[in-house]
Amino acid sequence: MSSDKHNSDSYQGTGLFGFVGKWVFEPVQRYFSLGKPIQEPTPEADTAGAVSGLTTTGLTTVALPDGAKLVYEILEPRHLGKTTPVVMICGMTALRVDDERVNKAVAKSHPVLIYDHRGMGDSSLTPAGDEEITIELLARDLLFLLKTLGWKEVALCGHSMGGVIAQQLLVLPFHPTSPVRLPFRTTHLFLVGTRCRVNQGPGLPITAVPGKPRSVEERREGAKRVIAATLDPAWVEANGYRFNEILSRVVYNNLSNRPADMVAKQSVALRKFEFEQYLKHIPRDIQVLVIHGQLDKVIPFKCAEDLIDHIPWAQLVQEGSQRGQIPTLQFGHLWAIMTYDVLGARHFTTGRIPIVLIGGMTSLRGDWERLANALAEVRPVLLLDHRGMGDSTYTPEGDEEITIELYARDILDLLIYIQWPRLALCGFSMGGAITQQILLLPFHKDSPTSPYPFEITHVFLTGTLASPIRVRGYGLKIRTPPPPKDGKKRTREERKEVARPILESTFDESWLTDARNKARFEILLDRMIHGRPTKTILQQARTLSGLDFNAPHSLIPASIPILVIHGENDKVVPFSCSEEILSLIPHARAVDVGSRQGQVPSLKFGHQWFEYFDVQVWVGVIEEFINMESSHGGKAKL
Repeated sequence: MSSDKHNSDSYQGTGLFGFVGKWVFEPVQRYFSLGKPIQEPTPEADTAGAVSGLTTTGLTTVALPDGAKLVYEILEPRHLGKTTPVVMICGMTALRVDDERVNKAVAKSHPVLIYDHRGMGDSSLTPAGDEEITIELLARDLLFLLKTLGWKEVALCGHSMGGVIAQQLLVLPFHPTSPVRLPFRTTHLFLVGTRCRVNQGPGLPITAVPGKPRSVEERREGAKRVIAATLDPAWVEANGYRFNEILSRVVYNNLSNRPADMVAKQSVALRKFEFEQYLKHIPRDIQVLVIHGQLDKVIPFKCAEDLIDHIPWAQLVQEGSQRGQIPTLQFGHLWAIMTYDVLGARHFTTGRIPIVLIGGMTSLRGDWERLANALAEVRPVLLLDHRGMGDSTYTPEGDEEITIELYARDILDLLIYIQWPRLALCGFSMGGAITQQILLLPFHKDSPTSPYPFEITHVFLTGTLASPIRVRGYGLKIRTPPPPKDGKKRTREERKEVARPILESTFDESWLTDARNKARFEILLDRMIHGRPTKTILQQARTLSGLDFNAPHSLIPASIPILVIHGENDKVVPFSCSEEILSLIPHARAVDVGSRQGQVPSLKFGHQWFEYFDVQVWVGVIEEFINMESSHGGKAKL
């Protein structure tokens, strides 16, 4: 994508946010266009939503007729009256905040109603607390809430148990004994990972017994089983650190808001509902889209087919690369896995500044694992895959030119989407060049960006460069791989041999010959053979050979503290590149050598700096720099 596609007053992007769009926003938006009448967002509203922070009405409580209370909030209420509100109905064990990524994606152009079911999260049971939980009761709760809001049109999106509740709500007018009119028109219905009959699939592995207290460890193990059930095994194996982060978020933040008694009652309710015979009465002008993963271990994929049998005009979301399609149906019960991860999310409540780790050429977000896990003990950490690498994708056409500027704008799109007010950047190798480009985009000669809606508090430029390398003998040892021996596909060992010289070039001889590092090297080598397309790596190499930031370094605000980390034994990017950066950015400083906190024992290390020394040395360097420079005050907002 050429830079002329980016204008100065818009943060619309096709970068990492594009993956969110492909799984959530585009299918929702495309399906909205099928329903008439429907109010679609204007381009002005869409742009404003991308730039400004996510707004909300705040928590509001509505008292139900029986004395129970529902707590809800409306995301992006500025869209009310302009586009159709979307009601997000969460599933068993879930709280309104659990689908934050999905909610934010949809709120890009529609008001989004999120709420906690009675007895869960911030919502409460009746004063007596002895009511029987049924799907019908939960549907009537939602009906009362929507009546209170007074909306004339809504779109419903129900995930898992939430999908069952959505169907029950729509058949209430045909209830055999207590029918009720719906005072609103439902324009669209999204049924996600759900079913229309009982006894279809194993469900969530809930073992809690009502009334029986559980220890924290028992609750943690229970949460671990439930979360594992919502993801397919291949994803869990490939994203172990992300799995542990999701688990930690549940355990540390809101496990106590998911009472075992209520979860058990929800489980019972899901074994007793019966409305399939009334689904044929749902108005046919409701557009119905079914989203269901073929790897769903909680509710099997056959339930999606069963839904379409009972609602014949319903459609299954399409696979493909076009707008409104998803890349594949090979996903589990959780339907919106994205290409970035946030570790240490529990530290947001303490006000700790999150740090964004931006990887280099050939790298994936998991390569930061050693440093990222340690940093996540003290502050939030954002990891990401660059476009065309790992789990991140190209555009549907796949013909864009990879440039440092494109990667920088991709990350900028992501940071605006995440909406953190303050953050630190740490760029490694090519990632350091991308970081410099992010700092210089507001001063771009041809396509400058508007001021960023967040503050960059600190920058770490590590093992990186500010201009093309002119010294012979440096760089990653990338060679054109020989054809596979069988003429079809390289074996695992053949792929490892192709990757071996690349990985070896990131370490110096002393590290490579140290027997203590042998096992670690093999672990890193195993990682190198997955998710790193040669096509993308060659484009990355080309863009680095013509590195040009289109703005002088002298424009980088002196109020942003910058620390340079570079090893004297770096065989990929010569040490002289760090000296050039220090000369181009006079207020930047190099990491100190010494034995105190915030210093490194020596500069005798190779390119992959965070694999050297005890990892706590690097945590100390980062923490000391952020804490010391933060105490000096001053803001650095681009």
